[in-house]
Amino acid sequence: EMVLAAGAYRIAVLGNASSKATPSRLRLFDLASASQITLDTPVSETSDPASRALTYSFQGNAGTRVYFDYAAGAGYWRLIDPKGTVVFNRGLGDFGPVTLESDGEYLLTIDQDAGSYYVGRQNAVSFTIRTVSDSDQALTIGERVDATLADPGQSDVYRFTLSEATTLVVDGLTGRSDILWTLAGPDGRSIRRDQNFYYDYQGENRLALGPGDYTFYVRGSGEASGAYAFRLLDLAQAPALAFDTPVSETLDPGRATALYRVSVGQDDRVAFDALSVTGTQYYYLQVVLSDPDGRELWRGYFEDLSAVTLTRPGDYALAVIGAANVDTAVSYGFSLVRLEETQTPLAFGESVSGTLKGRGERDRFTLSLTEPKSVFFDALVNDS
Repeated sequence: EMVLAAGAYRIAVLGNASSKATPSRLRLFDLASASQITLDTPVSETSDPASRALTYSFQGNAGTRVYFDYAAGAGYWRLIDPKGTVVFNRGLGDFGPVTLESDGEYLLTIDQDAGSYYVGRQNAVSFTIRTVSDSDQALTIGERVDATLADPGQSDVYRFTLSEATTLVVDGLTGRSDILWTLAGPDGRSIRRDQNFYYDYQGENRLALGPGDYTFYVRGSGEASGAYAFRLLDLAQAPALAFDTPVSETLDPGRATALYRVSVGQDDRVAFDALSVTGTQYYYLQVVLSDPDGRELWRGYFEDLSAVTLTRPGDYALAVIGAANVDTAVSYGFSLVRLEETQTPLAFGESVSGTLKGRGERDRFTLSLTEPKSVFFDALVNDS
């Protein structure tokens, strides 16, 4: 692009030292003659030959957000604003959203490599420049959100305020990896960026936040759009778990997350006792236990899990997480058992019976010998 004053000009075409006698072709055109296009209207054109540039212009307003929705063609497209500044110059493909910074006429050029591969070929190009309208609304912690991204490049904006330090968990109910969320803090900086709703509670979904105003953004990856659902779970509002008390619950849909709070005031040695699963297989449910600092102590399938010692006082989070590909309801039962280590004197010849409440619990027995003896251990139950 060149801005030329009135006058006479010459164009010289020069070859390098190794150039052979090769025909040259070029075209000089007035950008004022670029094809006028309208936002949100599909554009289709074929350049023949493929190396011939296509030029378009459209009217834009400062603050308007647009998404360049690519459909077909090869080459590069470049956007130039009314001041002559190049906004972008990149290969053809979905791009945006782009915020227009000036009022006036914008120029879009599409051109292809002029190499010998394209001699005699055509380049059919199709695209739409879509205006993007973002929604902005308040978010209530704990309530399910069901919404739809109507167009590629659109963002839905949710705002919430915390009055005190809070631990939140993002529960994606969509089962789509192409719908992304970003959380920005009171200073506007991203705390988490472009996380998807497919994999829940991968560490990035647990958020330890201070008081202040927060913004939660939802957008599609690339040209993704459509329905999505999620909720933000507050650990302080989660049901409290009592040790050694069976819990029965249903996830509906089966990809949801159930969050529980475990309050610990002293060292406790606990194990997870899986009691039942219906509606899916145990390996489509995950169990995650994390301490008050967010460090994971357990992560495993919904089955009996080995003992772990809770050494930090405070609220621990236990999450039961459904797989993203499970649409139907899933019911489950479990108990978080407190393990106690006993020590009992043992007498020769007497039967001993007891119950281990969970994996990792130990019952100890002691005996004293006053002289060497040959002894035989007689197991009275056949349980490996």
